[in-house]
Amino acid sequence: MVEDDYLLRRVPEAVERHARPLDAISFVGREPTVDTTDFAKDHPELDLEPDTAYDDTLPDLEKASHVMYWVRPGAITWAGQRVIGIVWNGERDAQVFHAIVTKQ
Repeated sequence: MVEDDYLLRRVPEAVERHARPLDAISFVGREPTVDTTDFAKDHPELDLEPDTAYDDTLPDLEKASHVMYWVRPGAITWAGQRVIGIVWNGERDAQVFHAIVTKQ
């Protein structure tokens, strides 16, 4: 399993470097759990809420051009799992988000 501190460091660094979606995967060095740039994969339908330890709101994921996120270590089931992700509104306009999976 990916170390939590590693993801918490590398994902924001990818955004700081203005990484494009495919470059972000290489920079982070781990395949994301969900990656909307790869429509060939079957992605889980997850309900997310903000992880208020980091953010009070989530960016509008439905209107984003790309979204990817990584499951953080800790939970055994999907519900309650914490994720860290990147949302793009264009190739280089990106922001980090933190969320908790409420149900699958």
